Amino acid sequence: MNMKRVFIVSSILLAIAVFSQSAAASQLLQAVLYPARIMLNGEALALPDDQPMLLYNEKAYVPLRYFSELAGISVGFNDTTNTIELSRNADEHASAVYDDILFTIHTAKKLYSESETIPIWGSAEYIGEGDSFEVICNPTLSGLRILHANITDEAGFNIPFGFDDIAGPLTLKKNKPVVWDLSKSINSYQYIKSGSDLGFDSFKEILIETGRVNRLPAGKYIITALIRYELPWEIGTKEQQLKLDIEVR
Repeated sequence: MNMKRVFIVSSILLAIAVFSQSAAASQLLQAVLYPARIMLNGEALALPDDQPMLLYNEKAYVPLRYFSELAGISVGFNDTTNTIELSRNADEHASAVYDDILFTIHTAKKLYSESETIPIWGSAEYIGEGDSFEVICNPTLSGLRILHANITDEAGFNIPFGFDDIAGPLTLKKNKPVVWDLSKSINSYQYIKSGSDLGFDSFKEILIETGRVNRLPAGKYIITALIRYELPWEIGTKEQQLKLDIEVR
């Protein structure tokens, strides 16, 4: 065989191989876990363990679903068109004012499908005459919290509210609401309702694997938000409730 022809063919094959490797490499991104803190209106947010923040090209990347649903934006995925679909829904909410604090519990809409995640979030905003207002409330893994959520189904099943002692001071600034993600109450409801003896972490892994995180089966539900706090200059705990009705089909 002509050596010149062999050299030319070999050069072409080598060029194709190098090009293929470069093309494949160009589609790979190198990112590292980025354990930075995220504050929302002065309140620390705790990202789900399975949805970490990443650092790429000197920019922080956060999980789309977590922050979208916290903002009341539903996230879906169309397998046919390979498209992430976002939709901003009308905010369903219930509010009340106590001690010059506007308390609100939110969900994105009133009617959900079984395939949709259900965002629930609560907020507290000082609307009095001064610049800020201090309350004493419950410490949680994601910071101090006044609002706690619960789910009640049509059969009346729910999880009793349980707390550690109220022990933490939280300063609310005027016209700057503090927001808490309360969606995890759905997973707690599912865990207790199922009667699982796996332990919550193992049950959560199953929810993740089956795509059932923050989702409910068909039925009608009441979302109850318990407002629980103390005032620094008064003795005794104050408790109030807000409720929202939702339906899953």
